[in-house]
Amino acid sequence: MTGSSIAPPSVPRPIRAVLAVAALLAVLWLVAGALLSYQRAASRAGAGPEATSTAAPSDQATGSGEATAGGISEPEGEGATATGAGVLVLVDGLNFREEPSTSARVIKRLKAGMRLLLVEEGEGWYRVRDVDGTEGWVVAGGSYTRVER
Repeated sequence: MTGSSIAPPSVPRPIRAVLAVAALLAVLWLVAGALLSYQRAASRAGAGPEATSTAAPSDQATGSGEATAGGISEPEGEGATATGAGVLVLVDGLNFREEPSTSARVIKRLKAGMRLLLVEEGEGWYRVRDVDGTEGWVVAGGSYTRVER
């Protein structure tokens, strides 16, 4: 066996071409699937809680973030009559988010009893402004918030 080498079997050129095309198609299929998944996630970002989360409602009120000072806050400033309505926070630790999605970044956590200015009503979400002038989104209704007109 010394001095002799075993050469791998030669694969005919047409078969190598077919295998290369199949590999290329598989990669393209994976990339297309990833892009489609990304587009779906991006389009759901503003569609409301039923499209963005299958989590239990209690998960919407929890999460990381910073707490605000306690007590009842009254909306102030020039935009205080934007809709003529306020939103009352009903639970401690309600997430105040950048976007109307349970996957959006939490700006801060709100305390029960806080009052926020209602800027816009979305599908399952309220866009609100706090006394500091910070705008964000909170879950609409249920045991979390209540609109006061």
